[in-house]
Amino acid sequence: MLQANGYIQTTELDTAVCADGTEDGANIPDGSNMILLQAEDQDIRWRDDGTDPTATVGNLIAAGAIIEYNAMPLKNLKIIAATAGAILNANFYKER
Repeated sequence: MLQANGYIQTTELDTAVCADGTEDGANIPDGSNMILLQAEDQDIRWRDDGTDPTATVGNLIAAGAIIEYNAMPLKNLKIIAATAGAILNANFYKER
């Protein structure tokens, strides 16, 4: 069973950042082991293989779409705007 563990909205996606909007995942809520990601207004891209995504390379999340991400550690997930003006909504969850 999961319980809500935090929410962060990131609007600065010109460079690759973690789901918490930082370069190193420092603000990912303690104990989190799953994130629901939503691309708002514009598309975003993500990678978790140690290479930063770019506006044209990486897995695409279309504007309005929501995906579940639960690979550990969560800080390996990096996100960037595919189109200027993208917003990332990240809901963090942890095991009860």
